[in-house]
Amino acid sequence: MSEPCERRKQLRDLNQKAWGGELLVVDSPDTSLKSNMAVLKKLSSAITTETQNSLIDSIKRVSLEKYLDELIPATADGLLSLKKKDTAAAVEVLSVLHQRFASRFTTKLALYFFRSVEDFKEPEHLPVLGTLLRLYCEMYLVDLIRVDDSVEKSKLPRYLVKSDRPLLLAYISQLLSRHANNTKLLSIVSGFVKKFDDVLLRENEFLSSSERLSLIKLFTKYSEHICKVTENTHQEISSLENQVNEISRKTSKVPESLEFDLKEKKDEFVKLEAYSEFAHEVFSIEKPSLARETESTVKITAIPGLSESNRWESEEQRKFYEEVPDISEMVDPSLLLRREPDIEENRAPKDALSTFVEELDAATTAEEVDDKAREFWQQEMYTKSAESRLYRHACSQGINSKAFARFLCINRNVLNSLIQKIENKADAALKDQSMISHKDYNMVRLYCEMANFNLVPATKFLHVLRSLVVNVGEGAGLDLLTLFFDYSKFTILYRPEFSMAVNNIIHLFQSVTSRLQGDRQKAAQAFLSSLAVAEENVKVETARPKLQFLDYVLKRALQNQVFFPALLEFEWDPESYSKIVDFFTHPEMITYDEIPALVSMLKYLGERDPVLVAVVVDGLIEEFQSGFELDDFRQNRKRMAVASYLAQLAVKRLITGALFRTLIKYAIFESVHGDPSNWFWANMVCLFFEISKKHMPLELTLFDYHLLLQGEPPLDLRLRVIKCFESRGVARANSVAEAAKRISEISKAARQMPESEPDDDEETDQGADEVSDSEATEDTDDSETEDESDEDDDTESELDENMINVQLERSIQSEFDSMLAASLKTSSSTNARPRVRQPVGAVVRKEQTENGANKFTFLTKSGNKIAARKIEVPDHVDFVAEQLSNAELWEQERDRIKDFVLNQHE
Repeated sequence: MSEPCERRKQLRDLNQKAWGGELLVVDSPDTSLKSNMAVLKKLSSAITTETQNSLIDSIKRVSLEKYLDELIPATADGLLSLKKKDTAAAVEVLSVLHQRFASRFTTKLALYFFRSVEDFKEPEHLPVLGTLLRLYCEMYLVDLIRVDDSVEKSKLPRYLVKSDRPLLLAYISQLLSRHANNTKLLSIVSGFVKKFDDVLLRENEFLSSSERLSLIKLFTKYSEHICKVTENTHQEISSLENQVNEISRKTSKVPESLEFDLKEKKDEFVKLEAYSEFAHEVFSIEKPSLARETESTVKITAIPGLSESNRWESEEQRKFYEEVPDISEMVDPSLLLRREPDIEENRAPKDALSTFVEELDAATTAEEVDDKAREFWQQEMYTKSAESRLYRHACSQGINSKAFARFLCINRNVLNSLIQKIENKADAALKDQSMISHKDYNMVRLYCEMANFNLVPATKFLHVLRSLVVNVGEGAGLDLLTLFFDYSKFTILYRPEFSMAVNNIIHLFQSVTSRLQGDRQKAAQAFLSSLAVAEENVKVETARPKLQFLDYVLKRALQNQVFFPALLEFEWDPESYSKIVDFFTHPEMITYDEIPALVSMLKYLGERDPVLVAVVVDGLIEEFQSGFELDDFRQNRKRMAVASYLAQLAVKRLITGALFRTLIKYAIFESVHGDPSNWFWANMVCLFFEISKKHMPLELTLFDYHLLLQGEPPLDLRLRVIKCFESRGVARANSVAEAAKRISEISKAARQMPESEPDDDEETDQGADEVSDSEATEDTDDSETEDESDEDDDTESELDENMINVQLERSIQSEFDSMLAASLKTSSSTNARPRVRQPVGAVVRKEQTENGANKFTFLTKSGNKIAARKIEVPDHVDFVAEQLSNAELWEQERDRIKDFVLNQHE
């Protein structure tokens, strides 16, 4: 037998003797007021394990006979502050008091416990009740809780008067029934069962079998009730989540009250679920049936189960949108032929048209709308002012969009200009609303209803959807997207020709949602989950764990470069290699801010596999060209991402400068073949110049020329172009002729000085540096400006140049002497050039012209061809003076070295 059970048995025997009259006798008790009051004060303050022995000694010494009326209240006060760990100490102290005073003390204390369940009825009293429950049970087990004949029934609580149940069972039953739905009681009950499992769950001498089984049955019934509460709470949480998601999906905000209620319910559910698990193990009851919805991590890639037959909610709705007659079949065609919108309004009075509009808004069925359309022509209401009145009504508040859209569909062949005008108005309104918080619900709904009747071109409607997805994190983008799916859900999801485009839009929406934060991300995720109309109708993309992990590492590498080496650890089998290539050739799947990181990653992996860079660049250039060939505005975002990607590749020197300039020229020249009103090419060229800071005068002038040819660009583009030219310190031409003249001058200068690739590759830059070092000369001011720009903007290029191997430097140096001699030989000077290495400054001295100017010879290399160009500069120019001074110093140094060498040989 364990030590607690042994002590319980000892106390039980002593207490039973006290009930029988064998009381504890105190010889010469202390009757002083001070001693008795000190014991009462100790009892009322607290009973703890530390004060147990001293308190028991005091009780055995003092009289307390005259203070029995104060003893019960003092003890009750002490028990209120009792802690669970001190329960055993309290039982020891109460047992000593019982052994001294028997029923005079114990029955009154028992009444205090009986009434505690009713006195402490508020939820905040439950912690106290939990401690009293443990103490009550301990006292019951050691026979301190009894009701004998001396207790009047009027003093007993009602739940004991008409019940013959054991006192422990009655007390626990009353406690559980009074606080059955309070989750704070769960920890009390579970703690109580764990504490007294030896007497509740196993045969023992303290509780009879019938009493023990009754207690188990009571706790089992309570646990079953808790399981039902758990199920109900789970349903309430689901309902609240749906409510919150619906509100946040439409407003992009979560109401604080609902969010607080949801949090409270979830906290309660955690406690209920934990107790249900405990009760299942202890009392073998069934767990609550919770329809758990695991957090979905799948991607919706297709909706193949949706069909045209499922498109409408009812047959009546289908007929309203699909069975639309043409007005030519409803009225006399002569009425349509006589329509003249430019004539004066003399057929129908204004009040008749206003009445017609009001009645059209009141129409709810297809037949009513058809009747109003027929009436419009039969009463000859169509005039110029009538069309304006209908347009104003389309933009007004409170319009019946559904009826008005059917009216427009019936008249689609004769009111085409009005339909186009409303469509343009809606496009402009949607563009403005996507960037601000204001929403014109009537215009949005009318636009969606027109799309339901196929009055809006499919490409334009899908483009608006795609734009809203891109701007879902800004302004009212998510709200507008939600309205689109509310008003045109069946058209978007169920129209067969929309299926592929909608799946692509969903892919894009998933990508954008993953990068949102806070409430916007929650709202976007809720909206995304609502698109999965049924699990069986959604095709789930599955991938091997290896590819899933590779995809994870690639995405994390965009955020942190420490993941770069992990990519080299992968075994690049064909499947993984295809995944990597696909990742690098689709910049539209990431944000613009992540493109530089994508380029850095490609350069890092290119060191292992240079072919990867070639494959990616080849695919991007093909995508770049095909974008101009197709000229599909729906691909503009992708095309701009590819353009930004190519520009970043040029900055990192993963593509040559010549290729990059060719791409710019390609984009400029394609403006001739496209729509003059489409300025997408200009935005792309501006992006090229904004990302790359290299000196490209020819391309910049060509850009200026074609902008002037196209006419005046929109204001936003005009500001972007001005900023682009100002950042390079170049003024725009005033006319097309001036721009053409500039192009001619730059081309002529390029032919005379074939330096078409000043920043084309590292070899050209390095060769220019070596000319300057070996001849102690400097480039022209233009070249200096270009080099400084390269150093400032292409810091990584400098690191690459420093890593050129020494052998290449030596080979270039060895070829320089022959290059210089050959270039000097081809110059137009009449004086014979010595076939030795000479500095430019020495040549300048011998080539002074009659007017005192000096000729500088500049060398350039294009492929295997060497060309020379002479520039005359007066003596008083600082640049010339410095070169002549350097040449003299070089001559003096050469003579000194020659003399030194000759003296050594002598």
